[in-house]
Amino acid sequence: MRCNSDSFGNKTCQDNKGNTWLGRTDTSGNETWRDNKGNTMNGIADSFGNKV
Repeated sequence: MRCNSDSFGNKTCQDNKGNTWLGRTDTSGNETWRDNKGNTMNGIADSFGNKV
């Protein structure tokens, strides 16, 4: 997966199937990802800094 980040902390990733994922991180460190097909995935940071 190839990823790029901009100066606002937004991430854009493209997987090997050609799907594009847009990721944003909130002030708590949680991530929200959306792909170009309308799928959503959330990443939540635990107290150790790991993301699920």
